[in-house]
Amino acid sequence: MSSSERRRSRKGFRYAAQSHYLHTTLPPLAPPRPVFRLHYTLDAVVARQRDVALWFPQSSVTFHADGSADVSAETHDLWQARQILVRYREHCIVHEPPELVTMMREASLAMAARYTHNDRSES
Repeated sequence: MSSSERRRSRKGFRYAAQSHYLHTTLPPLAPPRPVFRLHYTLDAVVARQRDVALWFPQSSVTFHADGSADVSAETHDLWQARQILVRYREHCIVHEPPELVTMMREASLAMAARYTHNDRSES
């Protein structure tokens, strides 16, 4: 093997003569990711203009006379869903899935605990 062939080989190139290094079978497919059905309500202060952001696949929105909106959608990632929905602060209530309701409750309680009057005196 010439020096240029060795350099290419070190960079990850393989040649026909070296095909015994290549795999002949593909690795197994990753298992399908679970799909979680989301259902949450946005308060009128957020949904009044009817321009609700659809952050998740398969989103559908039902607007109510009081200006609020119910959103149904799907996600593969509850952590990401929590990150998105917590941005709505007190203007969003998650109804399902139960795992996300728990995550939102825990995030809200942890945040509230940081603002207790026992911490530091207010400036």
